[in-house]
Amino acid sequence: MRSRIVKERGEPAAREVPGEPNAESRVELLDRRQGRPARSGSTAWCPPPDRHTS
Repeated sequence: MRSRIVKERGEPAAREVPGEPNAESRVELLDRRQGRPARSGSTAWCPPPDRHTS
């Protein structure tokens, strides 16, 4: 799953916005019970924020 995540200065949380993806998440099934998913895990990667100033 790929998303564009932004974090604005002064806001406590990041949010997903439309645009070119800058983050990637992977979700995998870790366990099955009686034929149904029982447990999943996820990992996320985001590049470091762009610190360049004009």
